[in-house]
Amino acid sequence: RRLTPVSAQPGLQQFAKFSRNGRLVGFVRDNNLFVTDLRSGRETQITYDGDENIINGTTDWVYEEELGLRDAFRFSPDGRRIAFWRFDQTVIKPFYMTDALSLYPELLPVRYPKAGEANSEVRIGVVEISSGGGYRTRNRHLHRSNGFRQLLRRNLVHATQKASEPT
Repeated sequence: RRLTPVSAQPGLQQFAKFSRNGRLVGFVRDNNLFVTDLRSGRETQITYDGDENIINGTTDWVYEEELGLRDAFRFSPDGRRIAFWRFDQTVIKPFYMTDALSLYPELLPVRYPKAGEANSEVRIGVVEISSGGGYRTRNRHLHRSNGFRQLLRRNLVHATQKASEPT
């Protein structure tokens, strides 16, 4: 056996997970999804719109801190597609926290919605891995539903199962 890095590219890689057949590894870097084929070493970027406002494959502050949800993507059972959550936190104003650990404190912006204000818009996307992008999102505003934690999980599982169906 040999140990193979998930990526040789710079940047923090988060939430690496294997496809069912063990051939692919998906991960998040810079708020975008990537897949590495472990046989060839080829890395494919799946989403391209991740930035400080758009988060693909992981969650925003509310879902991470309040609901304990961090990774937000799954391979389809056949490994051909990935279903993922896409968070658009554009409407959330930054809340500035002070990092006082350094000699000169810094203000760090965190997208933190106050009570009664809008949360991120959440959509579920499905992408064909071989296409290297061009995903489609399902228009669902899940964060306002009753019992939304279970609903989110169910919808992600449903989207993953639907992703394995022929198109």
